[in-house]
Formats: sequence, structure tokens, C-alpha cells
Amino acid sequence: MRAKYLLAVVACAMGLYALPAHAGPSTQPTILAGYDLLSNTNTTLLDGYAFQGDPTGNYNFGLPYGMESTFCTDTIVQRLSDASITGDSGSNPSVEFILSQLDLVSTTPLTIYGHGGYFYITLQSQDGTGPASTGQMTINWNTPTSGTFSSSLDVYFDMHYGTLDGPIVKQDNVTLTSYNRKSWMVGG
Repeated sequence: MRAKYLLAVVACAMGLYALPAHAGPSTQPTILAGYDLLSNTNTTLLDGYAFQGDPTGNYNFGLPYGMESTFCTDTIVQRLSDASITGDSGSNPSVEFILSQLDLVSTTPLTIYGHGGYFYITLQSQDGTGPASTGQMTINWNTPTSGTFSSSLDVYFDMHYGTLDGPIVKQDNVTLTSYNRKSWMVGG
């Protein structure tokens, strides 16, 4: 069955990750390239089964930071470029992003796909079995420090049996979209 509900956590994440640091006390608001670390506190339905965040623990952020603890993070989004208003306040900059980490676990043991026990969701790019989960966010500035955003994200995921790196029992993808989500920027 095609994933109908995939990852409310990702949709929620798309609503939260528009809260990164403001570039500073300039008159042009900017969302800087960087990472957003998210922790899912709600359950996510996939094919009617409930999943919850499974904290990553550590993540390699590359130079100059390398491997760092991510504590209770289960989802990591990387913004690939800065987004600034260019010209008047009516400009709507876009930012491309990658969903770089997603770790979910079934809330209870399941019996599906010929196996019984806990099941885990990861990204195909994490597992090296498929493409990156990429998306784009368009920012609609309402004031110099706040606005809304719309986004679209193509999520390619694997379902594992037993552990995060256990046998893959399902591969699928889904496109998630979000329109006019409220976003408040932090002044710098």
C-alpha cells in the first residue's frame, strides 16, 4: 500500500525549520544556510501503523564541526543556501533543503511483511539505497521579521525490521507539501 500519511513529523518539521537565526541587525532579513535539528513528540502514521521519533544520538556535520551529539534529535534538515529579501519587501526568496536524517520506530511491535517485532523508518540516502530527500521552501515576508512559507519535499524512505540498520522490508517515496505556514524570525 502506498504511504498515504507519511511522516507528519516531516510536515511538522517543515513548519518548524523556518525558525533559524536571523543574519543580524541589517535592514534586509536573511535566513542563513545551516541545519535544523528536530525532535518529534507526536506519532506518525505510515500505512496505518504508528511510528515515533527514535533519537539519532550523533551526526557528522562535516568541517569544521565533525561528529557532534544531537541528543534527542530524530530529524535533521539542512538549508543549502541563504535566503534574503532582495529589493522591496514583496520579494519571496526560495531555499533548497535536504532532509539529511530521519529515524522513526514503531510505537508497538507489529506483524507485517512476514516479520513480527519493531520496525524502523530511515531515509534511502542514509542507507545508500536511493536518492536524497530534497525540497524547496519559498519565504513570504510580511514584515522585516516575520512571514509565512510554502514548501515541498520529496521523501524517499526505507522500512527496516528489528533495528535501524536491519533488513529492508519496504521502500517507498512520498511528496509532502505545505502552504502559507506561519514563521517568526528571530531578530539579531
